[in-house]
Amino acid sequence: MYGRRGLVNLARKVFDGMPERNIVSWNAMVMGYAKVGNLACARRLFNEMPRRDVISWTSMITGYSQAKQYNEAVGVFQEMMAANVVPDEMTVATVLSACAHLGSLDVGEAVRDIIGNHGVKVDIYIGNALIYMYLKCGVSLAVNGFADSALKLFSQMSKEGLQPTHGSFVGISLACAHAGLVDEGLEYFERMERVHGLRPEMKHYGCVVDLLSRSGNLEKAYQFIKKMPAIPDVVVWRILLSACRKKKRKEKKMKIEGGNFLQNLKTVFH
Repeated sequence: MYGRRGLVNLARKVFDGMPERNIVSWNAMVMGYAKVGNLACARRLFNEMPRRDVISWTSMITGYSQAKQYNEAVGVFQEMMAANVVPDEMTVATVLSACAHLGSLDVGEAVRDIIGNHGVKVDIYIGNALIYMYLKCGVSLAVNGFADSALKLFSQMSKEGLQPTHGSFVGISLACAHAGLVDEGLEYFERMERVHGLRPEMKHYGCVVDLLSRSGNLEKAYQFIKKMPAIPDVVVWRILLSACRKKKRKEKKMKIEGGNFLQNLKTVFH
């Protein structure tokens, strides 16, 4: 109780005065220190524990992750696996988030494999964490096979009756955009409110504009913006304008290259 309220000094006095300590009291203290950011004390106490369970390990991983010490969070998870402790949904979601911030796609995919090997249930938190991890780690999302993984994951979540979130639809829309899956991306956007009752936010409209722009459908993207029920923000316009500039540069380059080719032909035949 004291640890959860941040009164760790008082909690420590109670803890030190206990004639016998069980794993619940040990976990409460580790969690309390981690929650207030005193990770040095949390780790020291963690190391002294006679026995650790999944809550003990997850408390340390969460503490490091919340303090943005992502390397340490992943390191503790690796220790946890070496100790043959089976992670739960909270552990997996937290360490995937840490992998996302580090850009560690290889570690993240290893965690994904652990999910299957240990029979960890893919809930909405793990699903979103996986999508976020792929988004953050994928320099070339289509090359990394992100779109295929994201689509399968989204389908799996739906089959298991998990309600997708606004974040889920951002992830799946970006995956479709980078993979050039225009029809699929538009279908997910349409299903968002019709099937799942989620009203699209500005970021979702931006995703559709990005989807259309990347595929070269600039006029469709512009018409989509004009028909939006909300006033488009600067980000939405920036996506379209950026695509227009890229197309203009590409057309200019093609014109120059075409001109050079014709000039070379003239040189050969004259």
